[in-house]
Amino acid sequence: MSATETDWTFDGEWPFAPHFLEHPDGRLHYADEGSGAPVVLVHGNPTWGFLYRRLITPLLDIGHRVIVPDLLGFGRSDKPPDESSYCIEAHVLRLAALLESLDITTCSLVVHDWGGPIALSWASERPNSLSRLLLFNTFPPVLPGTMSGRKRNRLLRSRGVGEVLFKGADVMTRRFLFSEGLAHPERLTESVKAAYLAPHPDRRSRAGILAFPRQIPERRDEPFATLNRRVARRLRDNLGDVPVRLVWGMRDPLFGPSVIDEWQDFVGHATVGRISDAGHYLQEDAPEDAVAEVVEFFTN
Repeated sequence: MSATETDWTFDGEWPFAPHFLEHPDGRLHYADEGSGAPVVLVHGNPTWGFLYRRLITPLLDIGHRVIVPDLLGFGRSDKPPDESSYCIEAHVLRLAALLESLDITTCSLVVHDWGGPIALSWASERPNSLSRLLLFNTFPPVLPGTMSGRKRNRLLRSRGVGEVLFKGADVMTRRFLFSEGLAHPERLTESVKAAYLAPHPDRRSRAGILAFPRQIPERRDEPFATLNRRVARRLRDNLGDVPVRLVWGMRDPLFGPSVIDEWQDFVGHATVGRISDAGHYLQEDAPEDAVAEVVEFFTN
């Protein structure tokens, strides 16, 4: 291996074989392990499938096929420099293309952050496609909702500011993922940090990271909010008999306890696991709790 090549196993933390789908928007990377009833794990910003590394083997051990895509702009997927490539609707269409290529018509979903609205948009258009749903800290069911950070997101929409902070300084990874979004940033090893830095080594590769917060709506008439309401209407009809579990890091500075309340109001039969000493990225803060929650949910 040359000095410029990346060891994508990151000292054995990510031992899963790479797979790729050639898509008109760019090549999409995913992991596809095991057999049995499929479980699809969808990440958010600025992570990739690596976020779920500790969940894959336990799901395999209880008899599932596990599919972990990297959204375009993240992980080992391609990273077009144009922000227009990263609208939510396009992410949904690419997820649909990937799952169709794998003959997945029915599956369980495990989602986090932006993985929630993307994967739920896919499921909402396909009645009876969803076997189970586990949501880690993600957006409210109906936007704008009660999530925090609107002042920051408004600032990021200003041309120049977002480019300097997100593309230049990489603050979403170096400040939020490595610090503010965690209850215990000291638990991140150098190998784990390297795994999250590797996909976005320069400004050009970070367009997808900036595109996400610029789409967070402040008003009901903005595109993401309009899409979200349409998805919510469909989900009300589709989730009635679907087991739903909310697993929440309670020290999340973005999606606090009020967001759980919104989800419980929206899905009355959802059960809740509150992880008191974990932040937004609870899979890094409390991996043992995350694994236990997933195993229990998929075996009961």
